Amino acid sequence: MSKRDFTYLAKQLMFELSEEELHIVERDFIILDKQFKLLDKIDVEGIEPMIYADQQETNFLREDVIGESLTVEEVLKNAKKTKDNMIVVAKVVNR
Repeated sequence: MSKRDFTYLAKQLMFELSEEELHIVERDFIILDKQFKLLDKIDVEGIEPMIYADQQETNFLREDVIGESLTVEEVLKNAKKTKDNMIVVAKVVNR
């Protein structure tokens, strides 16, 4: 990937990179790419995939603990902007 690619990706994620940051990202990407290529060389033929890191299944759920809930007024009192008992936030998608 080139600096141009990283600049494009940053723009898509709604932030900008300085020249120094672009250099760091490019350098780190090259290192990461080399590490992934090393992983590609590992022969995993005949090795069964792991489902769990410790191979012990966990098929139980935690017990629900019912606690006190905040009232709508308590939740909304620290919100900067509200409308119809909801908190209004800035639009961040398709800006």
